[in-house]
Amino acid sequence: MDHFSTWSARDNDGACKCCTVGALEDVKHFVVDCPKYAAVRKELIGSLTKLFSTGDAKGTEFLSVLQGKNKNNLLKLILAHEIDHSKVICKKFDKLVHCFLYEIYEIRNSFIFSSKKLSPLNTCVKSGVNDRKVSAKN
Repeated sequence: MDHFSTWSARDNDGACKCCTVGALEDVKHFVVDCPKYAAVRKELIGSLTKLFSTGDAKGTEFLSVLQGKNKNNLLKLILAHEIDHSKVICKKFDKLVHCFLYEIYEIRNSFIFSSKKLSPLNTCVKSGVNDRKVSAKN
């Protein structure tokens, strides 16, 4: 993950431009710490909690990460390339996380580059996923 730790739009000091915390804008801050994305992150965690409320051991394991205080474990779960669960849950997980990342990226860029027209990431649209209306039920 180290090669993702730099962003071209950061201030020279590397501080996040989207919040006033003064934290280095690295992947961890962007995905699990930045207060600018707290509402979207809360939505994702709520949807993932519903998704993993399966009553089985794997679901319980994922729920403990979602409800825990360890942000590094949460980051690992969100950015996991594969999760060890059923194909149906994996597919829903992928859609939820993809749309979360898309949305926080758009929030970040619209905040930083508010005067510029951005080209959208079309993958959420192409996959038929509406980023604000995806739920564990889809």
